[in-house]
Amino acid sequence: MFIIIALGNVGQKYEKTRHNTGWIIVDEIFKNEAWEYNKYFNAEVVEDHHSNLIVKPHTMMNCSGDAVKIALQQYPEATPDNIIVLHDDVDIALGSFKIAYDRGDGNHRGVASITEALGTSAYIRIRIGIGHHGLIPMDKYVLMNMSEDELAILNTIASRIGEALNILVIDGKEKAMNIYNTN
Repeated sequence: MFIIIALGNVGQKYEKTRHNTGWIIVDEIFKNEAWEYNKYFNAEVVEDHHSNLIVKPHTMMNCSGDAVKIALQQYPEATPDNIIVLHDDVDIALGSFKIAYDRGDGNHRGVASITEALGTSAYIRIRIGIGHHGLIPMDKYVLMNMSEDELAILNTIASRIGEALNILVIDGKEKAMNIYNTN
């Protein structure tokens, strides 16, 4: 069983921001699922057809680790190796993604929160590109709304990320990384 954590911020004003890329992607991949708010998790949750738990924390980005701690308490059979985190990444071009394992947080505060909560960086991350042009300060850039064209690009790559999730869950991180990190 895997726990898939999509990072984002709760609230309408954040809905289409670059920092909500994780939520945007899982909303597209699991659009036919019945998401439910779980008060205990303080997150929207759904189980996929593999009985994996997909979680959209409502803790706000910088406290995402709180939701991961609760998920691991609820599912003690899961280990950090069974955690997959989807998040935005300014170091990757829009329309691309990379799968990472046991890497630094890249100054992403949501990822740093999860690493702190787990006590390790040895978990899987799907780093979804949002690009950055350097003209806008980073903290403002990630909280800006994306254009309709940018959102369309994310929706286009969601199916490939869904395929990558299936391979991660069924065949493991090495195979998924070999397939999707070669682009």
